[in-house]
Amino acid sequence: MNAKVRANRTWRRILAVALLAGLSTLGLTVIACGGGDTEEADTDAAGGGEEQVFHLHAENVKFEPSVIRVKVGETVRLTLDNHDAFLHDYTVDEAEFVVLSAGGAEHMEHESTADDMPGVEEEGALVSLEPLHIATDAKEQAHLVFSATEPDEYEFYCSVPGHRELGMVGTLTVQ
Repeated sequence: MNAKVRANRTWRRILAVALLAGLSTLGLTVIACGGGDTEEADTDAAGGGEEQVFHLHAENVKFEPSVIRVKVGETVRLTLDNHDAFLHDYTVDEAEFVVLSAGGAEHMEHESTADDMPGVEEEGALVSLEPLHIATDAKEQAHLVFSATEPDEYEFYCSVPGHRELGMVGTLTVQ
């Protein structure tokens, strides 16, 4: 990896932490000023009040849907619903996301909850410095709540050996 790419990723991480700090301050201001109930303030702090919910089905070594579109800063609630008789996961290699919560099966070197993931903690959230990842055992579900910090197209895939090569991939488009 060249120095320019490393420097660019470092600046993106710094911007992500700054964005999260600003959103947390906004949420605390809303709570302190009585601008709404706690549930609305928490939603605002986590992603600007916007939220999208996705149910990603894993079956026959494929994801459905294979394209997910979100906006920078909005909260994304993703449920990975495994219909197969073996483990699947959801992985995005780039570290351009704020992980708010995650839970599922342990898989390879990946952790099962957001609290266990390496990163920079900030007001109950975590800036991912590792791949965005959740795993689910056969016929189970896993949950991931995150927001994206950079617009781009990111490939998501199943990192179980052989699954990516068989086409278990999709695109996460952040606008």
